[in-house]
Amino acid sequence: MSGSDWQSPMTAAKRETLDAAGLAWEFLLRDPDFRREHRRLSRLQALGTLPIAEAAAFAQRWGARFPAQPARA
Repeated sequence: MSGSDWQSPMTAAKRETLDAAGLAWEFLLRDPDFRREHRRLSRLQALGTLPIAEAAAFAQRWGARFPAQPARA
């Protein structure tokens, strides 16, 4: 998560290169509730135990989706 100042010139230059999805992602990364839920669900995904219903609820709530989970051998 970037805690940079949105007003700094360097950040402004970076922000101007972002597409809509990139800007939305930067915005979400500043929301503590989003970060907390994303960390929890990321851990579940890494373990291969992310329930589809939870991933769907997250997508509905935040407009963000987890990438497809690769099949486990």
